[in-house]
Amino acid sequence: MIHLLKIRSLTFVALLFSMLFSVQLDAQNNKQPRIEYLINAVLDKITEEVYDMPPGVQRLALYEVESNIPKVYLSSGDLESQVVRKLTKMGLKIVYLPEFDSKINLKIRTTDSTIIIDNRKPISRLKEDPRRFDQVCLENNIQGLFRAYLHYDSINGPRLSMSVLHPSSKNLLWMKQIDLSKESIINQSDLSFCFGLGFQNINEIYVAGEDTAITKNLTAVPYYVGLNYMQYLNQARNQQIGVAAKLRIVDQTPIAYNDTNLGTLTSAWIPSVGIMYNIHFLKKKTVIPSYWLDFQFGLNYFNYNKAFMGMEQMLSVHLSNKMRLGLRLEQSFSEFDSYANDSKYIIKLDNINYAAQLSIHF
Repeated sequence: MIHLLKIRSLTFVALLFSMLFSVQLDAQNNKQPRIEYLINAVLDKITEEVYDMPPGVQRLALYEVESNIPKVYLSSGDLESQVVRKLTKMGLKIVYLPEFDSKINLKIRTTDSTIIIDNRKPISRLKEDPRRFDQVCLENNIQGLFRAYLHYDSINGPRLSMSVLHPSSKNLLWMKQIDLSKESIINQSDLSFCFGLGFQNINEIYVAGEDTAITKNLTAVPYYVGLNYMQYLNQARNQQIGVAAKLRIVDQTPIAYNDTNLGTLTSAWIPSVGIMYNIHFLKKKTVIPSYWLDFQFGLNYFNYNKAFMGMEQMLSVHLSNKMRLGLRLEQSFSEFDSYANDSKYIIKLDNINYAAQLSIHF
């Protein structure tokens, strides 16, 4: 009977782990990468910011549209098409001119004595000829030269700078900058739910009122559930400090024992609160700082039959931005007693326990 209960318990835990992993995988598959989400959030604000364009500036030519973002997130062609779509939606006329093309164009000129190879963008050639530049703008009734620079850094996130220049004088006619608040770019705090399964040694079990142990050195199964709140300490996002509340549920019925008269023992519910410090290392190749591994150290306060202190250490691997799997070791500073079956048995739990822990970060 005991073994059947253990098998059912482990089956339930395995099923819970698989469900959590499945939910997390679906969430990752259905959600855009965070950097793309932030870039789109900035570009979507274009339509809200060009309302104050000067009335006499309605026909625009794309003069310079550039970004420092890797092409894997946003190519220059996609950036141009999104900018054009947003501006057109607000009633502005975007005029395409071959002379303003931003793509490299190989041009070869030859005479009887020389060959000139010009491997530049058409717009670069046009900038070197002011008269030709003015003539092209005048012939096409260009009222403004539109410039856009999309910049991204790991601290401030995406920032779009837009401006409109006069076609002839190059005087600034209009300028606007779009970014997101720092809080929406990078979460300064981290809230997570954790669940763990491990092993804990039962040093001795006594019958209440007797001095002789009826069994020694057995292994029990502790379960963990907890909620953690962490705050980042620096811009590199590799250090955190925070608080945690955990509940350790120890199935006090040993995994294997010889005394069949012992029977099934009740579970011990052991709450704790504490403070934690995390340090992250092995940086991933991402724009927003993230890491592969972290090490956690914590101090905990318990109030179970008596008040006592303990500490914990955990090494975790980041399976994704939202999920971490770690190996956790917890030590209380003293051995402590538990009770089972309406205080019929006194159980001395060892001061060391360890577990595998899964954390879901929101």
